[in-house]
Amino acid sequence: MANKPIKMQRIRQVLLLTQQGYSRRKVAQMTGVHRSVINRYLAKCDTNLVSYDELLALSDQALSELLWEDSIPDGDMRRQAEFEAFYPYIEKELTRLGVTRYLLHRVYLEKYPDGYRYSQFCDLILRRSKAPDVSMVMPCIAGEIMQVDFAGSKLSWCDPDTGEVHQGEVLIVTFPYSGMDFVKVLRSQRQEDFIDGLRSALEYFNGVPQCLRIDNLKSGVIKANRYEPTFNT
Repeated sequence: MANKPIKMQRIRQVLLLTQQGYSRRKVAQMTGVHRSVINRYLAKCDTNLVSYDELLALSDQALSELLWEDSIPDGDMRRQAEFEAFYPYIEKELTRLGVTRYLLHRVYLEKYPDGYRYSQFCDLILRRSKAPDVSMVMPCIAGEIMQVDFAGSKLSWCDPDTGEVHQGEVLIVTFPYSGMDFVKVLRSQRQEDFIDGLRSALEYFNGVPQCLRIDNLKSGVIKANRYEPTFNT
């Protein structure tokens, strides 16, 4: 059974959730198994006229023989198995700075030229992700807050006169309500460069916010405190 595309535990989850009345789309979202694969498995169950209770009572060996025998075309089975084999590498690489799904998909296609296209590749990663897709709505008022921070990574710039390469700090300024952004590469995070970056941002936005929200930057905050931080004035 070395070529099993999906572990039996996940197949049992598919059967159990279907038995409980969840739609196939919802089952696909909850288990990470592609909906087309779920359709083939359930069609196989219907063909054999076996109830879900009877299927869940079968041993892994008996259930696999019932569901996988001629149930999935060779191409789909191979692609699913290849993705399953490649996924641990995806999971590890996505934790590294600068690694994107687009870059991983290029590596994936180099190894498996007949693999999934980019959109399906991303969809499968999303379904397999252990971390839930959590978001929080933060109410904002137009023009009230301007958020400021430096990016974690630096950018290089070259002096056109000397040819010397320097490392620049990336200042990012945004208005959260509108999503308008301003980005500028500064020579350093020193106060004079920081103030020059803020000046450029205000000129770009052609306005002044009611509040400036900055992270614990040494350029702006001398001593961090939840209630009474000391600002660099």
